[in-house]
Amino acid sequence: MPRTGTAFLFMLVIMSLTAVAPSSGWAQGSPVRLTDNGRADSSPAWSPDGTKIAFVSNHDGDYEIYVMDANGANPVRLTQSDGYDGAPAWSPDGTKIAFVSNRDRDYEIYVMDANGADPVRLTRSDGDDGAPAWSPDGTKIAFDSNRDRDYEIYVMDANGDSPVRLTWSGGADWAPAWSPDGTKIAFVSYRAIDGKIYVIDANGANPVRLTRSDGYDDWFPTWSPYGSKIAFDSNRDGDYEIYVMDANGANPVRLTRSNGYDRAPAWSPDGTKIAFSSSRDGVSEIYVLHLTPTEHGNTRDQATEVGLDSTTPGALEQ
Repeated sequence: MPRTGTAFLFMLVIMSLTAVAPSSGWAQGSPVRLTDNGRADSSPAWSPDGTKIAFVSNHDGDYEIYVMDANGANPVRLTQSDGYDGAPAWSPDGTKIAFVSNRDRDYEIYVMDANGADPVRLTRSDGDDGAPAWSPDGTKIAFDSNRDRDYEIYVMDANGDSPVRLTWSGGADWAPAWSPDGTKIAFVSYRAIDGKIYVIDANGANPVRLTRSDGYDDWFPTWSPYGSKIAFDSNRDGDYEIYVMDANGANPVRLTRSNGYDRAPAWSPDGTKIAFSSSRDGVSEIYVLHLTPTEHGNTRDQATEVGLDSTTPGALEQ
């Protein structure tokens, strides 16, 4: 879906609201609800130390960025603008949060201290810039932009200097996510018929399509901490649910089963949990899914990385 004009606004609203055979279980019990304020909460992002979750909410009217403890306690509002503030992304050292705002007309990328102080605008383009993602070493920020007509993936220095375009496709490319080792960037692309997940080298070379079948959308990729898995959301089985696959696109597994939309997964830094937004209880709220460790006591991600568990994981939340 190209994100121009009203289509881009529609995508932001969806972010805010919103055949795999079972075998051994990935999920440990049902997801735990973290927010419960009767408003739309979305876009969870873990702090690097795993103690906090930033998220977007219209709890006080317009969409602003909040932060809460990882168990949902002590929510604090970080941004105070008359526009939309969203898509929070923590810097690797936990001192900064990049985000998107239209407080100055266009959607641009800003950065602020982790306590909400000192917001600074990083991008100044005639188009819309969104979805900031820090490189693991904290020196770069990847983002998407339609400054050159189509939405494409760009990267810039962490202070906003030296933006470089990485993708050149005929469809919309958006929602970049760096691999933990900094060598790859996963993203969503509409260069095919539907939204699919691709991966490129960090310099934009060697694009590879990871999700294959047409007829549905795969969105919002997020890497596991060891880089062996990618979680994403998809409507391949009807409504939007959370899935996980190997980093090469193999072995997709459905993790959630709800009557609402489960969107925008975010892997915890220790690999034991996935936060996401869900409308399963009527309005979009933040939930966390606890992942089952392997028989060796490792996370699925870590076990794959160190070669301890070669079994194909299966379903899921019951």
